[in-house]
Amino acid sequence: LKESAATWSEHLVPVHPNFIVIALGLPGRGNPLDPPLRSRFAGFTMEVSPPSASLEALSQAAPSVSMTTLERIVRAVGTLQRLGLEAPGREGAAGAIRIPPFPEGGLNGVVRLLELLPASDVTRALKRAYPLDLFK
Repeated sequence: LKESAATWSEHLVPVHPNFIVIALGLPGRGNPLDPPLRSRFAGFTMEVSPPSASLEALSQAAPSVSMTTLERIVRAVGTLQRLGLEAPGREGAAGAIRIPPFPEGGLNGVVRLLELLPASDVTRALKRAYPLDLFK
């Protein structure tokens, strides 16, 4: 064993002082890190911004999409975010539904698609950004 450890240590490369690791996770999901590893990470919670906060930016990014359509999309995405973040399903209920929140960048993708393909259906554009059927 000592010989293989010595051989293995010869291949180690020192880590650059500016090396950084970023690990992403969802609170309350998955397995917690072991204490020795956990002590090497700093945890930060990044709040999801409400879709309504980006309505003006969306209207600038997609000027040909009507404000009414943008507002409908923002309301739908807001509902999906709330369902994903706040509705863990009834405790102990068989088949309780827990869906992932709508992705942060998904809203821009929906609006860009409608800008590039004006004849696109809003529902289909939303399904492309958030394929809820795959989460069943």
